Amino acid sequence: NDTATTEIYTLSLHDALPISLIFSSKEYSIPDLFLGKIMVQSEQGIIKEVPVAVDIKTEDIFFELRVDILEESLPIKAGKELVVNVTLKSIGATEKFDVALEYVIRNEDGKEILLETEVVTVDKYLNFIKRFMIPKNIPPGNYILYVKATTGEEMDSSSNWFLFSEKNADLLNTKEIIILSIGTIILLYLIIYLTKRKKERKEEQFSLD
Repeated sequence: NDTATTEIYTLSLHDALPISLIFSSKEYSIPDLFLGKIMVQSEQGIIKEVPVAVDIKTEDIFFELRVDILEESLPIKAGKELVVNVTLKSIGATEKFDVALEYVIRNEDGKEILLETEVVTVDKYLNFIKRFMIPKNIPPGNYILYVKATTGEEMDSSSNWFLFSEKNADLLNTKEIIILSIGTIILLYLIIYLTKRKKERKEEQFSLD
C-alpha cells in the first residue's frame, strides 16, 4: 500500500512509546529499494522526520547477500572512503555461478549519489572488501548504501543507512593540527631561548665574581 496514513498518540514528558510498522508489497511489485519518511509532529508544531527504506526481493532465491559497513570508515566524511564487507553465500546451488552486483548510494530523498557495477563468481561462499570514495560536494545528512545482487531472474539485496558529517570536517581537523603544531614549535623555541639566556646570565655572573 503506497498511501499515507496518520495516527495520533498522546505522550507525557519523558515518556517513550514503541511503535510497530508493517509494510507489505504486492505480488507484482518490482524488486528494488523504496525510500520514504515517517513524519512526527508535536502540538507545538515541531516536526521530526525518520527515513525509512523498504527492500523488496525476489522469492525462492538460491543465494544470500549481506553487506556491512566497517567501523574503520566511521565517521563518514567528504573525501573519505566508505569501506564495506560484502558476503555472498550459496543456498542449495551445487555449481559456481556469476552474480551481477550493483552498488548505489542515495540520499534520503532517493537522489542517486554514486553508482558502481561489477560481476563476481561465487563458489558456495564469497567474501571481500569493497571501497567507495565519498564525493566532496554532497551536503551532510542521511544516506543509504543499496547493494543488489542478480543472477538470471533471482535477486537479493542489502542496504545500510549511514550519517554523512560536515563536508569540511576533515579540513577543520587539519587546520587544528597545523595550529597546534605551530604553537608547539613556538613553545619549544621559547623554552630553548629562555634556557640559553639563563645559562648565559649564570656564566656572566660567574665571570664577574
